[in-house]
Amino acid sequence: MKRLFLACLLFCIAFAGCVKDQAKENDLLLGTWLKTGATGNAPADTLVFLKANNLYKLDFKCTTAPMLGIPARVSAEYLLLNNSFSFQNYMTTASGMYTASSFTWIKKGTEFEVKFHQLVFYISADYTVRYTKMN
Repeated sequence: MKRLFLACLLFCIAFAGCVKDQAKENDLLLGTWLKTGATGNAPADTLVFLKANNLYKLDFKCTTAPMLGIPARVSAEYLLLNNSFSFQNYMTTASGMYTASSFTWIKKGTEFEVKFHQLVFYISADYTVRYTKMN
């Protein structure tokens, strides 16, 4: 009985540590990020990562002309796990998490790069953009 209790206790401590580490990793993105060379008016020029109701959210302007299931603004849950960035697929015809496989920290917590088409889902946006944390 004591062994079972001890095993359960160790499991709970380990699980709590993993959840805490995950929150710390997600927290690295919290704040406003500006795309290098951006004016703030074009799609995904500014990314806002926030925490609301215990959910980590990514918000940004997606398009100036909503079409084919692409919304004007995106508000999607995100997850940063082992330096892998994923977010809730915001296309109306899809569901689940989408992994931006090109996500790379340049300076952890202050600057990252990602292929632009992995944020805005424009086929023509197959180039890398850099974001810098503003606050």
